[in-house]
Amino acid sequence: MEPMTETHFRDWGAFEDAVANTVAAVKHRRKSASAVVFFRGQGAGGGYGLTPSLLRPAAERWYTPSDEHELFYEFQSRGGAILPPGLDSWDLLFLMRHHGAPTRLLDWSEGFAAALFFALREEHAERDLDLWLLDPYALNSAACGVDDVLDVRT
Repeated sequence: MEPMTETHFRDWGAFEDAVANTVAAVKHRRKSASAVVFFRGQGAGGGYGLTPSLLRPAAERWYTPSDEHELFYEFQSRGGAILPPGLDSWDLLFLMRHHGAPTRLLDWSEGFAAALFFALREEHAERDLDLWLLDPYALNSAACGVDDVLDVRT
């Protein structure tokens, strides 16, 4: 797996070309036009990098992994009948994250525009942005020995 590299761009065209070249390289390595790259965006002002919301300092204190357990069951009990039936614990964590609850999950998207939206949505859009590109095939290969992105629902 290629190491994480940091690149700074001052020109939108150069940045756009770099993103397109990275996506094309993943598709070429996979020999598949449908290969995906995951994107993540956030304002650079927070300084959290790729730290999940659960492990970032909260206004009044730091959350701990055991807090996620309590938040999980509170979310489940308050959601009650409006939560779709048959959800497993990962589905509930995804819903929690979607609704802003701190979890160990990081939001990634297959859409570059979604990552850009989240990077720009903070109030100080004139400052630097953090945008990450992830080759999920390389990550899974390095972490699990499986050179594929598996659909957990199949």
